[in-house]
Amino acid sequence: MGIPPGPWTYSRQMLCLVALLSGFSLWADATVTIAATTHGAEPSTNGLFTLTRDLTDGRALVVNLTVAGTATAESDYTALAATATFDADSTTATVTVSVLDDTEVEVVETVILTLSTGAGYTVGAADNATVTLSSDDLPVITVAATEAAAAAPPTNGRFPRTRKGPGG
Repeated sequence: MGIPPGPWTYSRQMLCLVALLSGFSLWADATVTIAATTHGAEPSTNGLFTLTRDLTDGRALVVNLTVAGTATAESDYTALAATATFDADSTTATVTVSVLDDTEVEVVETVILTLSTGAGYTVGAADNATVTLSSDDLPVITVAATEAAAAAPPTNGRFPRTRKGPGG
């Protein structure tokens, strides 16, 4: 369809109405990207993702997300929502990874947030980011004598070591 030919003039409102009724969008879709801006650590340093859109049109924008990584929701961090919302006229939105402190000795774990397609936006080249979560719990090393009656040779003492934690 389109604007019919003729010698008349059209107001901006009339052109917008014709465009809407014809199925045209008056707004370009924003391109959304994501970055890891803060890494998390036990006991209380939360991780942070920052989402950025290149255009604003006075409306809020809801963006779809998927979560992956080696960290476990509700064990290592509070579960994340499947969406993030840009406030009207804001070019950034944030997603906080709330760290849960535990007593487990763990290696550094990851939370990976990926932008998924949705209405009103295009996923940019930076479509995923990784926040790392560090543990504050240290490995436990135990040393115990297995030869209680150690003396000068020929009875040598032995001290086996055990380690509990990553790499042990």
